[in-house]
Amino acid sequence: MLINKKKIENYLELIERLTNKLEYLSKLVLTIFMIEISIMCAASVFSRFVLNYSISWSNEILRYSYIYIVFIGTAVSFKEGTHAKMEMLYTKSPKFIKNIITITNTSIMIFISFLLIVLGINEAIKNWHVTAPVMNFFPMGVLYLSIVICGFLLLIFILWKITKKQYQ
Repeated sequence: MLINKKKIENYLELIERLTNKLEYLSKLVLTIFMIEISIMCAASVFSRFVLNYSISWSNEILRYSYIYIVFIGTAVSFKEGTHAKMEMLYTKSPKFIKNIITITNTSIMIFISFLLIVLGINEAIKNWHVTAPVMNFFPMGVLYLSIVICGFLLLIFILWKITKKQYQ
């Protein structure tokens, strides 16, 4: 059975739009966290040194926001191709070796993505009843969801890259 080329193009266009929207949403969340960190840090410093009053929960919010920034930022940098790479061996290798390196790298990344999702869900469930030391209303499971989000985003972006390369 012959696959209609137009259907494949429509499918690829849909995937491209969805991953771009997911990347945009991720960047929006990162921007919000960065603004929140900037405001909270400035307020904490002002409060501590001008008002002589320390905001007890500010360090926890800053730490948790930073954790989300790292995990979401990891996935976004992977999609954009701006993550750390070691390209010297790859660029000087023959095409056959490049293919082996690419397949191996992609397989490892998919495995790591699944590990992040599965283990992140397990940790989030285990720690859902545990609360933060100062903000005792905040479940620590929410913090572990950042691992799941990272794994999910990475998996989507990896599959996007595989699909994009397959049909170029």
